Amino acid sequence: PPRVFLTAIAQADSFFTGKFTPQQFCFTPPDQVVLPHYKNSLTIGFSAISYAEEGVQYRYRLAGAESGWNNNMTDEEVVYTGLAPGTYTFEVSAATPGGPYGAPAIFSFTITPPFYKTWWFYWGSGLLLFLLLLALYGQKVQKLKAENAQKMQQSKRMAQLHMQSLQAQLNPHFIFNALNSIQDYILSHNATEASRYLSRFAKLIRLMLDNSSRNILPVSEVADMMNRYLELESLRMDEDFEYSIAIEENLDAYHTGVPLMMVQPYVENAIWHGLMPKNGKKLLTIRIAP
Repeated sequence: PPRVFLTAIAQADSFFTGKFTPQQFCFTPPDQVVLPHYKNSLTIGFSAISYAEEGVQYRYRLAGAESGWNNNMTDEEVVYTGLAPGTYTFEVSAATPGGPYGAPAIFSFTITPPFYKTWWFYWGSGLLLFLLLLALYGQKVQKLKAENAQKMQQSKRMAQLHMQSLQAQLNPHFIFNALNSIQDYILSHNATEASRYLSRFAKLIRLMLDNSSRNILPVSEVADMMNRYLELESLRMDEDFEYSIAIEENLDAYHTGVPLMMVQPYVENAIWHGLMPKNGKKLLTIRIAP
């Protein structure tokens, strides 16, 4: 069988060797040819010498891309385009028509994958993703801790404000004076007045405790609470002052809210610092207007 030789291996922009010339009939292919993924097209030339009149025919294949042989070919050049990354071996052998094929000429090469398809890129991307998720998780944990700490601070502050509000409503001086008044009624054998005073005092205390968890109260409830408070203060002082509570008609007393402790401190100060030292007629007027 005729012996076949590789005569040229070329890319679109370069040759691995010069083409066939009478002075250089063949060449030895370079070893360990490595091509980047974007240079994945090759043109391979080959030739064989035969003295038979029938000429020469070839068979070739690219192991790694083709499973079978291309037989009975007469062209002395083959073009491969768009090869995927991988390792390939090109084999070509020659024969006279009807004769056996001779030993093949072989050329091996490798096309490397793009960097984003390499194992180290996958590993690095996975590691980077893991670190990113870990950082996000840590940031989320820190944010939750900060939010929980803030909520605890707010809860603590609200509890303190609640206690302060309750303490402001249940004024120790008022409670002490009210109990003293009840005691005076009992000691003076005025059981009826003592019972009436104690009943009203208990209702006011219960009303204050029931509303202690609410920051905003309707105007109507605030007016009712102030009326009970003033009634007790008036009884305790032997009705030494008069009072009135007026809500203007253009104010919706049932759907308009006011802060819980907005009115009571002013009323208490008006009694103790305004009316008690005053001579003559003592009148306390509360007018609630929008």
